[in-house]
Amino acid sequence: MISAGLMFIDFNILWRYFNWANQATAVIALFVSAAYLMLKDKEYLSALIPGILMLYMVILYLLTEQIGFGLPMQVSYYISAVAVGIIVFIFIRYVNTVKEETNPNSDLLNDQKSIETLYPELVDQYR
Repeated sequence: MISAGLMFIDFNILWRYFNWANQATAVIALFVSAAYLMLKDKEYLSALIPGILMLYMVILYLLTEQIGFGLPMQVSYYISAVAVGIIVFIFIRYVNTVKEETNPNSDLLNDQKSIETLYPELVDQYR
């Protein structure tokens, strides 16, 4: 039924929303990966830098396109840069706060533990 309904929508409009949603999902995945790597004291810039660039593009797209705010491109460049700077600052600060408050022996940081150790109730349930 949903597929049939989508057949009557202009594909260009649908594609614009899909494009935006796909890129936003990638940004979220890159930021989650960067947070994980930061918490583990690993090289996180390999996820954070592409995440920042994609975040900039997603915000710029929303500011300039008609499905968003329809602002002029020049204004959108600056607003996007400021918004990304604020978001990245909050992100890094939040991850560092979580890292400081997390016990080094917590399950969050010791993901090399076996499933049986972390969730014995689930393992027993499926045996």
